[in-house]
Amino acid sequence: MDNITFLETSKFKTNAISLIIPLELNEYTTDYNLLTGVLKRGCNKFKSTKEIWTYLQEMYGGAFDIFISKKGERLMMNFYFSFLDKQYTMNNEDLWKKAIDFLYEIIDETLSQNNKFNDEYFEQEKENLRILINSRIDDKDNYAIERAEELCTEGEPYSIYKYGNLERLNIIKNDLLFKLWEDIKKNTYMYAFIQGNFDKAQIIDELSKFPMLSNLKVTNNNNSGYGLKELKVVQDSMKVNQGKLALCYRTNATLMNGDYFALAVMNSVLGGGTHSKLFNEVREKHSLAYYSYSFIDKFKGLLTITSGVDTKNFEKAKEIIFQQVESIKKGLFSEQEVTSAKRKLSNDLKNLQDSQYSIMDYLSALKIYNVTYSIADIIDNIEKVNIERIKKAAEILQLGSIYTIGQ
Repeated sequence: MDNITFLETSKFKTNAISLIIPLELNEYTTDYNLLTGVLKRGCNKFKSTKEIWTYLQEMYGGAFDIFISKKGERLMMNFYFSFLDKQYTMNNEDLWKKAIDFLYEIIDETLSQNNKFNDEYFEQEKENLRILINSRIDDKDNYAIERAEELCTEGEPYSIYKYGNLERLNIIKNDLLFKLWEDIKKNTYMYAFIQGNFDKAQIIDELSKFPMLSNLKVTNNNNSGYGLKELKVVQDSMKVNQGKLALCYRTNATLMNGDYFALAVMNSVLGGGTHSKLFNEVREKHSLAYYSYSFIDKFKGLLTITSGVDTKNFEKAKEIIFQQVESIKKGLFSEQEVTSAKRKLSNDLKNLQDSQYSIMDYLSALKIYNVTYSIADIIDNIEKVNIERIKKAAEILQLGSIYTIGQ
């Protein structure tokens, strides 16, 4: 089964499994998020959160979750379970079968009656999602970033908020949500990511019970093919202790097309850490920001710059930020800056392997986008980037939006 990825390691005391269903960012995004909440509440065998918790304790404190993550213009519905490796259990009990059976119960033995989910769970999770969507604005840092990206990609799937919206939430009915889940199970495919110590043949045999794992499809690699329409500038007035400034650029490069590796190094030089121009010029030298950094979405082809700024300094901060971008376009940076940028990127990638979840999350996104690079491949390609390629990556940046929050 080509959609099962094995990551063999003895580095951790736990094993882990992720079953991931790729979904499109579309009008059902709210529904997908509501589904994760309802499915977590129980199944035919474990009919409540308490019963699930009790079973996890029997699994030596296993960790289970279902959640949605946004990767480019796709959502990943992730059924995640980590559990103790047999060398740390009593009598070397192997928990792989129990873990896979548990996930099968959650996914394919849904708690339902009369083609509906449990009404109480449905209403409670609807309210929980309502609270989550409403609380979005409470984290002003992330809110500014998301609004800048939404403005830059207005009218595209990427502009849809990852948790959905209240208008859609208000009209979702229990029976229709149940039908959506049945349709997903019937028509959608799933990937499995297995990490730790295991017997491959055993795992393949155990996973054969999941129908969705037999529906492997090739994912379209390019979801960045939208032209920049016009620069959008929006300022929202809110009561804040610290103003927020976010700028979003089209990079015209993703991990699937364009010179992504030059873009990654360029972004690191610009705002990827304490070695970067934004940190040293905007924050340290000019004292215009409490923080200033940049990052890229490698699947969508966006570069976002974010800063915490006193509102009276918005214009000056923008001026200095634009100067840093222009300086890279003109090649006004040193080999030492490039070396520091590459070192930071390589260390970050190597450090991913210290977290069981992080490495699975990173590699699963590559797999689902049909990207064949390993971590070592990416590090090797980063090391090959030169100054000329960095300049070209900066030259094709297109500013799409400027978003500010202030009083």
